[in-house]
Amino acid sequence: ISLWSIKLLCYISLMALVFWRNYPPAIIGTSLLLYGDGMAEVVGKTIGRIELITPWGKKKTLEGSLAVFIFGGIGAFAMCYLLFHQIYFFYSTLFAFVGMLVEFYSYPEYDNVFIPLSSVILGFFLF
Repeated sequence: ISLWSIKLLCYISLMALVFWRNYPPAIIGTSLLLYGDGMAEVVGKTIGRIELITPWGKKKTLEGSLAVFIFGGIGAFAMCYLLFHQIYFFYSTLFAFVGMLVEFYSYPEYDNVFIPLSSVILGFFLF
């Protein structure tokens, strides 16, 4: 078991215990983490060609960052539909875009905290 797996389990458990089934931004943020961040590495390593340097000096790919937006958004649509019977298109799309930026600009190893947290905080102001 990797440290990333344990961190992911803790983040998802916390979001589920605090917000599950009554706060769509938390579900959107969790979906961004699961689907978007999960696919970012796969896409970045397999088809990533355009390298970007984060403010922290870490290399990421444009394709991996876009995967956060695309797969995170699709995952958010699906989870919101399954749990709330609506996709929250505007919020899911906006939060997926913000999640993509947060994933890129976050200090390494902390993006898994800040992606769902940014969605929850943004949700408090917009939802």
